[in-house]
Amino acid sequence: MNPPRTVEALLEALGADTQYRDAVLGDLAEEFASRAERDGEDNARGWYRHEAMRAVPHLLRSGWHRARRRGIGHLLGVMITAYTGVFIIGIVGLGIVGGTLRVLGLVHVPEHLPIANPLFQGSMIVLGTLSATTGGYLAAWLDEDAPLLTAFAFGIMWSALEALGLMITGGLSLWCRMAVPVAILVGTSCGGALRVRRRTHDQSAIVGRD
Repeated sequence: MNPPRTVEALLEALGADTQYRDAVLGDLAEEFASRAERDGEDNARGWYRHEAMRAVPHLLRSGWHRARRRGIGHLLGVMITAYTGVFIIGIVGLGIVGGTLRVLGLVHVPEHLPIANPLFQGSMIVLGTLSATTGGYLAAWLDEDAPLLTAFAFGIMWSALEALGLMITGGLSLWCRMAVPVAILVGTSCGGALRVRRRTHDQSAIVGRD
C-alpha cells in the first residue's frame, strides 16, 4: 500500500534537501504501510495527511536553505518573470471590469477607476485571486525543482508589495486592503499546488503507459 501520491508530491515539491526529504518521506511511508495493515487504509491515509502537515514547516525550512545555496537570484528571477506576466493580466482585467461596470450603469465615474465602489472592490479581490492562482501556477512551472516553495515565496513577496501599495491608495475600504494580500497569498499557493498536482498526474500517466 502506497501513501496518498498527491500529498507525497506536495511534500516533495517544497524543495527540501534530497537526503532529508527522502528520510522524512521514507519514515512516513513506512509508518503508513504499518498502520494501513493494522488499522485499515482509510485510517492510515488520515494519519498520513495529519503528519504531512506537521512535516511541512521542517521541509520548508530545509527548502529555503537549499534555495539559498542554489542562489537567491534564481528564485528572484522566477518570481519577477511570473509577476510581470500576471501584472499585465491584472491591469487588462481591471480595465475590463471597470469598463463593464460603467456600461452596465453600476458605477458613474467618468475619468477614474471606481475604486470606492464596493462592487468594484469585490471584483478586484476575485480578479486578484484568479491572477494570483495563475501566477502561482506559472512560478511553480518555471521552477520544477521546488515548485511549491517557489509559488509560496512568490505569494509572500507579491502580497507584501500589494499591502504596501494599498496603504497609499485612496478610496479603498479597510476590508479590501486586508483581503487583497490574503487573497494573493492563498491564490499563489493554490496555483502552485495545482501545478504540482498536474505534474504528478502527467507523470502517473507516463508510468501507466510504460
